[in-house]
Amino acid sequence: MSSTLNPSNYREKMREAGGRDDALYERHDGKVLESEHTGEYVAISEDGRLIVGPDDLAVSSQAIAQFGSGRFAFRRIGWDYEGRIRSFRA
Repeated sequence: MSSTLNPSNYREKMREAGGRDDALYERHDGKVLESEHTGEYVAISEDGRLIVGPDDLAVSSQAIAQFGSGRFAFRRIGWDYEGRIRSFRA
C-alpha cells in the first residue's frame, strides 16, 4: 500500500525536516559561519562535514553527491528559515 501525500502530512514532514536541520546546524556550530558567510548556503552532513557556497543549487547538488539525498541539513547561513516558499502540489 503506497502512502498518499496530503497537505497535513506534508506540513508535518516539513516541520520534522526543519527541526532536524536546526538541530544539525546547532550541533555542528553553523552559527560560527555567520560572521563571514551570512547569506551564503551550507549543507551539513549528519557527521558534521560542511559544504559552504553562494549558489544554493551548487551546494545542494554537491551535498547530494557527497552525503546522499536526505542525509544533510541545508540552510541559508544567518537566516531562521531557508527563504523559499514551498507549496503542496497534489
